[in-house]
Amino acid sequence: MGSYARLSGRVGLKANLLCRLGLCLSFEEPGQPDEMLYQGDDGDGREFNRYTLLGEYDLFFMALLRERMLLDGLDPNDEPVLINQFKAHLCRGVIMLSSRLKGPEDLADLVASAMERCTKHLVSGECSEGRAICLPGHSPSKRDG
Repeated sequence: MGSYARLSGRVGLKANLLCRLGLCLSFEEPGQPDEMLYQGDDGDGREFNRYTLLGEYDLFFMALLRERMLLDGLDPNDEPVLINQFKAHLCRGVIMLSSRLKGPEDLADLVASAMERCTKHLVSGECSEGRAICLPGHSPSKRDG
């Protein structure tokens, strides 16, 4: 049984929702994921279709990925790099979720924490200088220099 199936069984969510949550966690994590660490599948032989994972939110998640790539100094128009970064963020995110979620109650805590961070950003205006996403350790003043 692969990591997606184990995690899905623990928290009661389907793989596509877990992958979306994992992407969000990975996008927020400082540092670029090492593509070499995340080559291959999840251990159960699954090959995922991006649209199956992201559904109607495909454009939204890919825009977030492109913004993150810019922040990491990567070219978001380089298709092979884009694909590798998608896979690396996806895998890193699922690994992060797997360590944080032991059951449904942990999922509720994760969502509450995310909502608290979002509210702080909205109230403080930290991300009001044209940044699409906020990353820990990346203040708007650090972007240029």
